[in-house]
Amino acid sequence: MKEVTLECFKNFRCTADACKDNCCIGWEIDIDEDTLKYYNTLTGDMSVRLKSGIATCGTPHFITDERGRCPFLNSSNLCDIIISLGEDKIPYICKNHPRFFTMLSDRVEMGIGLCCPEGARLLLSSKDKLQTHIDYEYDGSTDSIITYTRDIAFSILQNRNYPLSVRLTAFYDYCKELDEFLFFDDFDGVKKVADSFKICPDSAREKANDIDDILRLYKGLAPINQDWTTLVDTLCKNRQAILENNGIFPGENVQELYLFEHLGVYFTYRHFIKGMKEGDILSAGKFIILSVIFCGICDSLSRLLGNNSSTAENASLYSKQVEYSTENTEAVYCEDISNIKGLIRLIFGENKEEI
Repeated sequence: MKEVTLECFKNFRCTADACKDNCCIGWEIDIDEDTLKYYNTLTGDMSVRLKSGIATCGTPHFITDERGRCPFLNSSNLCDIIISLGEDKIPYICKNHPRFFTMLSDRVEMGIGLCCPEGARLLLSSKDKLQTHIDYEYDGSTDSIITYTRDIAFSILQNRNYPLSVRLTAFYDYCKELDEFLFFDDFDGVKKVADSFKICPDSAREKANDIDDILRLYKGLAPINQDWTTLVDTLCKNRQAILENNGIFPGENVQELYLFEHLGVYFTYRHFIKGMKEGDILSAGKFIILSVIFCGICDSLSRLLGNNSSTAENASLYSKQVEYSTENTEAVYCEDISNIKGLIRLIFGENKEEI
């Protein structure tokens, strides 16, 4: 089965010790059965290190130190297992992280999670529209209809004839219309919605008065690290000042809205098909929009405080916190924030981009 990905991820290479972050710090790294069996066949010094560095109770995993570092991460931030045994001898999760995969009948779609700074850089490095087309054969099957509906979603998000706030609102309306037919497994109806959907600028007229609901949602997630706790606490402390900032991109910053267009495409690439297959595209659509909104609020905070946190860094922290915790992902999926259109307009305003 062929493996495909978005154009922006095709040249991904791990930056290893040059990375500002590290995949081998702050995670419990599980070891798959086949890799563990191989480790148990070894003898010599590496065998001794492996036996002392692996916990076998429950799911086998590497025993991290007090700083959360994998025991095989050396002082140069390189992997001693790779150095001693070869890259093919690390656990499955190490070989694939930060990649994620979506299985379809004719292909496997791969992407790079934004928890990886290099993945975020690749996604956000150009103002150009992302190349989102993935070759597939439309044959009327469920998978081909689902892929087609996602192509329409991509085109809505990247239609720069409209302000970003209008596009995100249209994306929400699109998911809502799809959901009405998807609930009954009516894929003919789903296809008709995709064929006929038009962006309606007048639908983006609601406006929220505060960001309390979205801050409550993200403050209530199980924190993955202190950076997340600090971020959310700082957002809550500065909520009123963020609101008084009249949207995150008034006037002079409007050209940077492409960053959030790209984030919308990324979250759609990763979560849209899952939502369609689970028969709940509206919840997936809300998750995608809330993710973009929250990253926007984080950028607003960065501008307000004049700190050095970039959109890519904020998105990486968000991805770590939400996308790599099943519990947190489900919490955002299941949250019912009623005035999501109002939040879109409140955060992203009504300015037309000039890109």
